[in-house]
Amino acid sequence: MGKKFRIIVSLPVHPIIMAFYIFLAIPLMLVAQVVISKIFTYLGINVVFGFMMAFSMIFLSLMLSPFNILLKEIATGIYSVRYETRYVSFFGIPIPVIDRKIVENKILVAMNIGGAVIPILISSIIILRMLMSNPNTMASLLVAILVTALITYIASKPVPGVGIAVPTFIPPIIASLMSLVTLYPSKLAIPGAYVAGTLGCLVGADVLRFIKDKDKLITILGPTVLSIGGAGTFDGIYLSGILATLMTLILT
Repeated sequence: MGKKFRIIVSLPVHPIIMAFYIFLAIPLMLVAQVVISKIFTYLGINVVFGFMMAFSMIFLSLMLSPFNILLKEIATGIYSVRYETRYVSFFGIPIPVIDRKIVENKILVAMNIGGAVIPILISSIIILRMLMSNPNTMASLLVAILVTALITYIASKPVPGVGIAVPTFIPPIIASLMSLVTLYPSKLAIPGAYVAGTLGCLVGADVLRFIKDKDKLITILGPTVLSIGGAGTFDGIYLSGILATLMTLILT
């Protein structure tokens, strides 16, 4: 029997956190809208259609950022006592009974929909359009992704209470520079920067670092939800693609 599909919801419910979230989300959404629209224009997509498609994707990134798709459960070997209340009927009167259960704590590995799935979807569209435009650029794009992933991996590290952390500007700077080195003066350097920033951060900070330090993460983090793109739209994967494109636009 296959693994049951699960969605984990994480909402910034504290009023201060919610206010800060909205404060950052609105300008970031506007910047992302301009950047993604510009990328689609460079890929030869109709301006109006590209704008609408970019708006839809950025809006969905924002709205779906609290939702995470569960990918894997990892046993930690750590057990805790959980108390659950059940009710027993006694002559029609519900009597609460507290049960004591010993359960194994687990690390839940998930992928955030707004912060990872949608940026990956945008990257996939860009790669397909780049293949249609000039298949010869794919080798250069692959080099940009791999170098970004390698340097991001080196810069990342497990942090207690956080998960896998990487300095914010390292992936986009490397992705932008590598796109300029491998793809410039082609106009595809700009969409290439988004792909290198997004996939480079995903592979380097999340996939490679998790594979390398899985045991360390279990020890440091204990039972927790480790979500790829899990800080919503402000996670490294989302920001890396936007910032890398923005830097490349400025430098070209």
